[in-house]
Amino acid sequence: MELLRDEIRDLVEKTHEDVLSIYIATDPKAYEPQANSLHFRAALDEAELLLEQHGLRTGDVNEFLEPLRALLDDAPFWLHQNRGLAVFRTASQTEVVKLPYEPVRATRWGEAPYVVPLFSHTVMHPRHALLALSQDRVRLFSISGSTIEERELDDLDFPRSLAEALRYDDLQKPELQHHPVTGQGRGSAGSAVMGEGPNERQGAFHGHGESGEGKKTQIEGFLRQVDRGIAPALRALGMPPLILAGVDYVGAIYRNVTDYPNVVDDIVAGNPDGWRPEELLERATPLLDVRRTEMIAKIRSRFEERRAHDLASDSIDDVLDAADVGRVETLIVCEGEHLWGRFDPEVRDVQVEDPPGDGAVDLVDLAVRRALVTDATVHLLRPEDMPATSSPVCAVFRY
Repeated sequence: MELLRDEIRDLVEKTHEDVLSIYIATDPKAYEPQANSLHFRAALDEAELLLEQHGLRTGDVNEFLEPLRALLDDAPFWLHQNRGLAVFRTASQTEVVKLPYEPVRATRWGEAPYVVPLFSHTVMHPRHALLALSQDRVRLFSISGSTIEERELDDLDFPRSLAEALRYDDLQKPELQHHPVTGQGRGSAGSAVMGEGPNERQGAFHGHGESGEGKKTQIEGFLRQVDRGIAPALRALGMPPLILAGVDYVGAIYRNVTDYPNVVDDIVAGNPDGWRPEELLERATPLLDVRRTEMIAKIRSRFEERRAHDLASDSIDDVLDAADVGRVETLIVCEGEHLWGRFDPEVRDVQVEDPPGDGAVDLVDLAVRRALVTDATVHLLRPEDMPATSSPVCAVFRY
């Protein structure tokens, strides 16, 4: 599965025993299971040493790691991977998460799951939905990182084509007749509107469908039904930005009729019917790159603007204190960076330790977990994308 933000919060808020967190990169195109399982085997070797360093006896370590070692022999599991894998193991349960991006490798043991890498998707690999629309076909995809996945729509109630929408309309309005025709001629005129080729089977419509305005009315009605029909699927995805793939005219009409609040302005232009999911992703990538760059610029600009009014900070003392009391609006974390130390919430004291002593925690991860449970937004950025600061973490405050 891929964790949504609320699911990450649920993971953090669960009452945990000590938890082992493992992140590895995996290859979705691996032809042999060993190509992926070897990375996991190495992580388990690291975990064994880590648990022993924390005082667990050899027998207890072996018992704790047994369910994870059993995964090594599950060939189908390793042949069906994504770009990364996160595993969380406590004495009572194991949770496995396939990631659509390659995480920074990590093996952690502590009183809470290590969650920072799970936020890579928020900026570097933001989730989008993509709606591929034509006269003859409707498909919905989820995009995250370099992964595109078609969503199941069979259980949703809406027409899958304009012809299907008009057949239903015919039953309601007997004065409208639908007569299929083939080849070039009047049928192909409709393809100029919806993007079909000249030799596709088309439909000629009598009544108000004869005029250009009538045709537009029919398309509007069809797309309005599509918009209502796919709403549950978009809610299930967490209401991500929606990219449209289709001819420009379809995109313009859809934007005019949709009730969805987050439709991307630019369109993946062309008739998407013959495009495989991988080709759709390739065509959408330049648009996604532009959106990512714009989002990073906005994050940096807002931080600097708020810092000028003493409503943002890159001090770990300020950030952790604010996160603990729910004052953080946005937390910005540098990928791959850590800051070890201790935080005493009773006296609001932060101590940084380099090197870390026994019992030290990753203060960056602690800030993320505290901010998350108070509904703060968390962004994980590459070092070159961070605001002008040497700190691995900074925050914008609510007040």
